[in-house]
Amino acid sequence: MTSRADLQQGEFALTWRSPTGFFARGELWWYAQALAGDGPQPSGDSFPQLNVYAGYRFPKRRAELTVGGLNLTGGDYRLSPLNYYMEMPRERVFYLRLRLNF
Repeated sequence: MTSRADLQQGEFALTWRSPTGFFARGELWWYAQALAGDGPQPSGDSFPQLNVYAGYRFPKRRAELTVGGLNLTGGDYRLSPLNYYMEMPRERVFYLRLRLNF
């Protein structure tokens, strides 16, 4: 018995950067999975994930502070373990990052 899982992924991103150091970014990720095989297969899964970020980059890029929200659509997903994919948030997530450069 053989099974097959195909995962298609599309990404769209829009970034804005100000000369003063402020920035914003929005990302829309779309995933669509199709399952096939000899035996009965569950239906595939198709879902979007929307992420937004805003922040400030300090002069000379010494530090960067970013806040955001991941998976703002709040949808869960059911992908086959036959597909390799990065683990994504399964619910809405608050995002905070402070990056320091020395």
